[in-house]
This record gives sequence, structure tokens and C-alpha cells, in this order.
Amino acid sequence: MSSNKRRADEAERNVLEDLNISDEEVKALEVISKEQNRLEIIIDREAEARFKPIYEKRRDTLAKIDKFWPIAIGKHPELDAYIQINEDQQALSHLKDVNVIRDPKETRAFILEFHFEPNDFFSDAVLRKEYRYVAPEGAADETPDADGITPSMLEFDWEMNIEPQPCEIHWKSAAKNLVAKYPYTEDVDADAMDEETDMSEQFGSFFNLFARAADEHELGPTIADDLYPNAIDYFFGKHEDWEDEEEEEDSEDDDDDAEEIDLEKPRKKKGGRR
Repeated sequence: MSSNKRRADEAERNVLEDLNISDEEVKALEVISKEQNRLEIIIDREAEARFKPIYEKRRDTLAKIDKFWPIAIGKHPELDAYIQINEDQQALSHLKDVNVIRDPKETRAFILEFHFEPNDFFSDAVLRKEYRYVAPEGAADETPDADGITPSMLEFDWEMNIEPQPCEIHWKSAAKNLVAKYPYTEDVDADAMDEETDMSEQFGSFFNLFARAADEHELGPTIADDLYPNAIDYFFGKHEDWEDEEEEEDSEDDDDDAEEIDLEKPRKKKGGRR
């Protein structure tokens, strides 16, 4: 890199990193942020109420489609990496229904339900994992506003206010106990993992999602917030169109990066894009 270009880059970085803001401006931004959070809570509640009857109607339709949910999960670009164990796939092939029950007061908390037909792995008809809302100290003494929102709700933090709960799975035999055969491994180097990594190397069986309290990989939120509302699109593979568009945008960004200005060289003219 030329010295002129390096100095230009350093000057740009210094300008972007220079934070000069007063206490009053910080407070003003915090007020705006809380107003945004408040509106998001109201919108989420209204959306949940409006979508609930649609999701209930959808459940009846999807239950009649063979292996709808296993296929939708398998086509999800993130979840697919967690169901690479053959026995997991066999057990999930009996999945008939997925349901998400939101806390009506705190919609960011939810219960994830997987409904199964009789199978050779476990006797449970339903596996549930609750992402329980834990109110901060003093929240019980707060007075909700006209929309039922309290100050602590505006300070919501997933790590602090949501406590995932484990689910006991009643395996039919030791040979069918997938979480024992494929346990979660704590000592896998997460930094060394990439998009091509088989997540089962660390996560083990997909059913560790239910058997363990912790959900470090945030599979539950991925299912509740992405797979569940967009299940039909994933089933039909429409997400592949989204990925193609993102890859095309990334390619265009790479092309733009390659066109960085070097002050010591004349800049080539861009050709027309077809």
C-alpha cells in the first residue's frame, strides 16, 4: 500500500472513530432509544395477537403434510448444520408439529413445543423448552403505563432477563438415548469453526437443545423468530433466492472494494454493469 493511500486511510479512520458527544446528547439519544423500544414492544404485541389465529389455522394444514417440519428445518441454512447426525434425522422424521407460545405480557419470552408421533426413540408426545422471563429486582413495584409497559421492559436484556429451562426426555432405551450417545462438548474451539463446520462436533445431538438448559447457539430464538414465522418459505426453499441475492450483493461490494482509490495511480473507469 502506498504511503499516500495509507495516510488517507488513517485520516478516514480517525475521523470515524472520533467520538465527541456531550452528556445532554447522550441523554437525548437514550430517550429516543427507549421510545423506539417502547414502540417495538407495542408492535410485537399487536403482531402476535393478529398472527395467532393465522398460525392456529396453519397448524391444521401443516399437520396433514407429510414431514413438513423436518423438511423445513433441514432446509434452514443455520439449523441444517445441527441435524447432521443420522439418528437425529430419524427421530425428527416423526416431528408432526412445531408451536411457539409467547408470553402475552413479555412477547420476547416464549415456550417452544415440538410435537411427535409415536416413535422408537422416546415416549414423549411433546418436547417443551421454555425461555422464561425473569423480571429484574423491583419490577413488581413498577406501575405500567396505558399500554401496559413498565420501565424495566424498556431495559430488557436477553442474557439477563431470559432463563432457558431444560426438558426431561424419556428415552425408550439407553441405545436410543441420543443426548447420551452424542453429548454437548464444551471444549470445542468455537473460534476455529466456520460455515462449513459440522455443528454436531460441538453440539452433539440436536435434542441437546431440549435436554440442556443453556442455549449458547440460540437455536430456540432462531426457531421461534425465523423458522416458525417463515416455515412455508423454508419448506419450499424460497430462502435460496434470498441467499442468491445476498451473495450477489456481497460480490458487488467486493468489486467496489477492489476499486479503492490509490492516490499514486490513475483510477480505471468503471464499465457499464449489465
